[in-house]
Amino acid sequence: MRSGVLIRVAVAGITVAAAYYLRRLLVERRRSWAEERRRLKLAKVLPEPLEDLAGKERRAQLKQRGISLGDLDVQRTIGQGTFGRVRFALLDKEPVALKILKKHDIVKMQLTARSFKELDILLTLSHPFLVTLLAAFQTESCNYLLMPFLPGGELYDLLRRTRRFGTGPSRFYAAELASALTYMHARNVVCREIKPENLVLDTDGHMVLVDFGFCKRLDGPKGKTFTTCGTPEYLAPEIILSKGHGLCCDWWAFGILIFEMLHGEPPFTGERPMLIYGKILANKLKIPERVRRDDDVTDLIQRLLVSDQETRLGHGGASDVLAHAWFAEIDWAAVVRRGLTPPFVPELSGPCDTAKFEEYPDSVESAEPPPVDPMLFASWGTQT
Repeated sequence: MRSGVLIRVAVAGITVAAAYYLRRLLVERRRSWAEERRRLKLAKVLPEPLEDLAGKERRAQLKQRGISLGDLDVQRTIGQGTFGRVRFALLDKEPVALKILKKHDIVKMQLTARSFKELDILLTLSHPFLVTLLAAFQTESCNYLLMPFLPGGELYDLLRRTRRFGTGPSRFYAAELASALTYMHARNVVCREIKPENLVLDTDGHMVLVDFGFCKRLDGPKGKTFTTCGTPEYLAPEIILSKGHGLCCDWWAFGILIFEMLHGEPPFTGERPMLIYGKILANKLKIPERVRRDDDVTDLIQRLLVSDQETRLGHGGASDVLAHAWFAEIDWAAVVRRGLTPPFVPELSGPCDTAKFEEYPDSVESAEPPPVDPMLFASWGTQT
């Protein structure tokens, strides 16, 4: 009698488990079919982004005119990185951003070739959510990149002020960034420096990717490179392991960014880079309860943060990401036309308002840097 009860209980348990498994399998298949339908639809309706014709025309005007440091009213620093700083400036009363790269530092850190790659990529890309290069020129000690001034401030600062974003703002910024990455990847350009600090808001509140220092043009869509670079919290496992990485490392960073926007901080953090790397490689991803309430974004993050780049969402192409259920309501044709309504519009006193940017101390040089071989940068600026 007792054994019969145990058998019936065991059979019932197996039946429930089988039913649960079959239900999950059906849900996964339905999701896969829905994504495939959206992917096929994307192939038909996704247009090429509108080029920044005004920016290109302005660049042509400045090239014809010729520009030097003396033409600019250079003012305060609005950004600072490992390889240089960005200052607010005025050119004929027009607000601009001036990126300053010291030649001695470039040579010392063996970044000469990389600096030219950044210039080349800036010259060849034109997308609503990628910053436009207006001019490149040099002095004896520095190289300069001139770009439009974006007064809305860094996405990083907005995120810190609000602590975290809701689903709507997170999806908006993710969609605009995904559009930019789709464009870059179609041209075999890997970014490798996706993070909130490099996403700046324009006057209307749209997002613009502004830093191309780690970008590289690969040999093809499956091309790989082996340089370890980027911000620790955003590095894909294949970059840390020096296995060779390609375009798909950007989709890992994209997943980290979505997690950070929704939660307020990246999933893998630590006091030292090596601790962060260890957590990334272990990949014990814990999605907070408030994020798990949305099944679609949970699924998206989990599929983007897959350690094996061969099975990561996006490895088959950007359309895999754009077709995900979390983006089902997104009109991608409207995205590339800047047609979505920004969730935050910067409050500005005028086009020259720099209040949204952090205050930085001015650069102080104790002595003139040693001169560099002028032939190393002889062609800098001639391409524009």
